[in-house]
Amino acid sequence: MDTFGKESAIAKDDRASASEFWPEAYEGRAPCIPTIRTAWAEEVEALGHIFADAKARLNAFSPIYMVPDEILAYIFELLVPLHPIRLSDYDLGWVSVTHVTRRFRAVAIDHATLWTTLSLDRDTPWAVFLTRARDALFTIRGSVGWESNPGDGTVRRLALGASIFRRARTLDIDRIGSHAYSWLQTLFSENAPELRTLSLQVYEYYLVIAEHAEDAEPEWPVLDTQFLAQRAPMLTSLAMVGMRMPWCIPSTISLRSLILDIFDDAQRSDYTFVDMLHCLDNMPMLEELVLWRAIPIADSASVNAPGPAEKRITLSRLGLLFVADALSRCLIFWSSLNIPPACSIRIDGEELDAYEECLLPSLIKDHFSKPRIPAYDYVQIGDTGGDEPLDDMIRVYLRVGIPPAYPSSGCRVLNRRNRESFSIDSGPALTFRLPSEQLDSIIGLIPREPVKALSLAEWLPSPGFDDSVAWVVETACVYFNSIETLQICGLSPLLRPFRTHQLARLFNTASFDQLSPRMTANPSEFQDTRRCMPSLRTLSLDNVRLLRWFEDEETELNVILNEVLEARITAGMPVHTLRISNTRISKAWLETWANLVQEVHLVHPTVAINDDDDDGGERIDSDTGGEDDVNAEDEVLQVDFTDDEVEVEVEAESLDDGNDTDNS
Repeated sequence: MDTFGKESAIAKDDRASASEFWPEAYEGRAPCIPTIRTAWAEEVEALGHIFADAKARLNAFSPIYMVPDEILAYIFELLVPLHPIRLSDYDLGWVSVTHVTRRFRAVAIDHATLWTTLSLDRDTPWAVFLTRARDALFTIRGSVGWESNPGDGTVRRLALGASIFRRARTLDIDRIGSHAYSWLQTLFSENAPELRTLSLQVYEYYLVIAEHAEDAEPEWPVLDTQFLAQRAPMLTSLAMVGMRMPWCIPSTISLRSLILDIFDDAQRSDYTFVDMLHCLDNMPMLEELVLWRAIPIADSASVNAPGPAEKRITLSRLGLLFVADALSRCLIFWSSLNIPPACSIRIDGEELDAYEECLLPSLIKDHFSKPRIPAYDYVQIGDTGGDEPLDDMIRVYLRVGIPPAYPSSGCRVLNRRNRESFSIDSGPALTFRLPSEQLDSIIGLIPREPVKALSLAEWLPSPGFDDSVAWVVETACVYFNSIETLQICGLSPLLRPFRTHQLARLFNTASFDQLSPRMTANPSEFQDTRRCMPSLRTLSLDNVRLLRWFEDEETELNVILNEVLEARITAGMPVHTLRISNTRISKAWLETWANLVQEVHLVHPTVAINDDDDDGGERIDSDTGGEDDVNAEDEVLQVDFTDDEVEVEVEAESLDDGNDTDNS
């Protein structure tokens, strides 16, 4: 076929423009085409192929099409977890991007690792993925076990081929119901030579069913001991929720991370405390150990006070120890370990039970007596989590460096049953809870020389323990009186029960009272100023209500704050920087603060209200103050004052009119 009459057209002028060449070629070709549908269909198809080829040549000059295949494949890899395929919702996810061009599609098909994430929830076309993955290792995720038919397709896809399990690198199964227990036993009777990560989570709703069932002790699933000891030699990360842990592994295994979350005491009754210690002794490579209500009951032989270090279980590589259980179990377990001084330790005593009062002080003293102990320069007393405690417990948190205002995107986060999230420090930290009446004896064991920043975080004492609030604040401020930065953090309004409005004012007033120098009988003289933090340079207020809670309150907290700042100036130890966040302020206060401190930082988000409008307001916000920005605390309003006029310069932001509701 002499397509487009190219001989006559090219003969005229090889350098003719496209707008001249193609119309002439078409006009020369059109009379030769029979006036029948099939003939024109062939012409249109031929034109389509030529047009597609020309468009591909044009696209080759675009930057995205000039990206090398390796970079393009890496971009697809980043999209896989962000936009997974969900066939049940008719969503192709990341695959839809590969349909842009034939080159994209060819690169994706040629990159085997893109096709290795298999879903157990009917979201993955297994036949296509198994073919395109070739010899690559699989990541398998999904839910199983709550089908009426235990042989349903979501289970059968994995059970049909042991060869798939042998090629699994990661296996993450959640919502495991009773129907899937026998399937799990069959699955873990197979070898998994390439398995690195195993995560199993029993459906928590099954716990509710089991508690109301006739059988008071349901048959909780347990992981096979031989699977851990022999069939999965490459396993480095094990996380189980609602599964029983076999604390009887006879040989050394290469686990680096172990996370256990237990539903019921019946799940930890098969083994003793000593069994657990012997098993952990066979995990010398552990770097992360998280036990949430997973510690077996300690017998009388293991309840003794911590013995010599050489008799403890040594975990020389451990970087994180996170234990949440009855306080005595947590402390006894901590006392049984010999861990590096730089290990981050978090001890969450969830309930107060009988334990030796000397145990926690001895553990703290032992920790700080180790050589090369980190210099903890940040201390937080209290907890803004907002949970109403069952006992009068208070949290103490030490770390190296002031924590960022927002966790970074690379911050390690642990989720507990999709209810609680814990941000794990990248550096050394020490966190523990204790009865508030023991605070003075415990913090006296903490070296105060390195501490440069103290955070007083509002917490909720149990009813009847309200008087402990002021005492705790005073105890912390008097001991750490050489600090340069003081943070006062209130509870989020969403977490604040009604009864704590008075507690919040008590907490804030007590905190400000520790900042104010005490006057003598002579108004120009002060008592010993060494007790009121003379080196303080920065005062940070977060979620602190500076306005009145109720109309019958005599004094706004802002007035008390101004009096404190004035008293410190008179005493010769002024505050340099005032940092405020998550707090409603009045615009008129800015001018007052300018005369009391050198810098005022209004951090995202802060609301400024007009003096004559208590309901409306202007949000002082920033586009760059998102949760992914570690330096969000540096989004500052630089406040300059000239004469009687207030000028506010905002970095990368503007004051937008709005009717924001009261954040407090």
